[in-house]
Amino acid sequence: MRHVVVDTFSWKIFLGDWIPVILPWKEYYIISVGDIFVYIGVFLFLLKIKKRDR
Repeated sequence: MRHVVVDTFSWKIFLGDWIPVILPWKEYYIISVGDIFVYIGVFLFLLKIKKRDR
């Protein structure tokens, strides 16, 4: 299903929205806002673990 008529707002729909990413060397990706939040969370988690090791 590619297009859906949405009559009420939901955060699940916003976080699952598709964003096409086309890199200059002809690689194509599809990401979502939710994916970006997950990547940021993992990055911050790894930074926190790294600080604890010192």
